[in-house]
Amino acid sequence: MALTAPKESKFKMSRMAVTERRWGLALVSPWIAGLLLFSVFPMLFSLVLAFTNYNLVDQSDFRFVGFKNWIDLFQDSSMQKSFGVTLRYLIIVVPFLILSPLLMAVLLSNPNVKFRSLWVTLFFLPNLIPAVVTGLIWNNTLNSRGPINEFTQWLFGWQGPAWLQDALWVMPAIAIIGLWSIGYTMLNMMAALKNVPRELYEAATIDGANGLQCFFRISLPLMSNVIFYNVVTGIIGGFQYFTVAYLLYRGQGGPNDAALFFMLKLYKEAFNYYNMGFASAMAWAMFVVCLIITQILFSTSKRWVYYSTEGKE
Repeated sequence: MALTAPKESKFKMSRMAVTERRWGLALVSPWIAGLLLFSVFPMLFSLVLAFTNYNLVDQSDFRFVGFKNWIDLFQDSSMQKSFGVTLRYLIIVVPFLILSPLLMAVLLSNPNVKFRSLWVTLFFLPNLIPAVVTGLIWNNTLNSRGPINEFTQWLFGWQGPAWLQDALWVMPAIAIIGLWSIGYTMLNMMAALKNVPRELYEAATIDGANGLQCFFRISLPLMSNVIFYNVVTGIIGGFQYFTVAYLLYRGQGGPNDAALFFMLKLYKEAFNYYNMGFASAMAWAMFVVCLIITQILFSTSKRWVYYSTEGKE
């Protein structure tokens, strides 16, 4: 009996594991079916369409055109313009939208700040407003005779610029709109700062380090993983920037196409001109560019991103 008991126990555990596995697969099967039906299949189908001249309206001449759509990506001046606008957004606005919440997180993490919970709540509240409503709000706020220009006129006697009508001020206006929703990123930064061990600050202070040295030598390295996460998501989100630009200019590119983002150009090709083949090629080109940039960031992250579990099994 002593020899057969372990076999019975092992057999019972094996049956239990099989039952749990079956129940697990049964519970996740709706999610898997949804993923295959609504994500994987449309992605693969769009990849096929990227090599065709498929048009939503006129399907009589449907055929495979090889790499023609991909070649047109490099020859279409409007597409190049949209990529340039998106690239300027990534270079100018995205770093600004990462440094701003970092600065606010440092300021609000100071225990001497009065009404700190109130300030955090006020900064986070705009994140609860849908992007469509945000675009409508700022479309009126940044108008030539909107509240911002009226305020500068009253306070300084200076009429503000035509934020949305002047091509030079479109990108600064979009950066201001981006500040409206830094609350979520700010909370991430505050959580990262809170996880930095207080003992490190105390030891650095004893050694004579000042506040700036503590920030750059302790705080910044230990929260680099959170900064890295926001950089990656910010770049991917920058390539997908669409809603606000669409609402500000009703689907057009704004003055001199200064707000013709890549996704807005893709939308126009797909649903204004019905060129689904070319639009599919644009979507996959954006995916490839995002994949390359993300891979570069991950490959270089070992040099500047610190994880507290490094060196642990």
